[in-house]
Amino acid sequence: MEVEAISHTASFDRKTNLVRLIGEAMDEVLDLDASIVHPARDGDRAGRDRHSELAREFKDLAICSVPLAQDGHAGGVLTLERSRGEAFRR
Repeated sequence: MEVEAISHTASFDRKTNLVRLIGEAMDEVLDLDASIVHPARDGDRAGRDRHSELAREFKDLAICSVPLAQDGHAGGVLTLERSRGEAFRR
């Protein structure tokens, strides 16, 4: 995946660690063909390595990534991050 936009940011360097980690988290969603919520509510961390790393590196409280599909084919991913407040609910 290639990060196309980051909220509250007019432009960004695609080579930064943040952009790289977000792209890897999005790839993880496509690889698993499933939405990912971090931290996992069921305690299962399998297949969530990139989301865990993104949360750890940028001190995110919670991350939710959802595949964007059309005609049954995922062509993108929407990733949301929270640094404070409540975790995402599935």
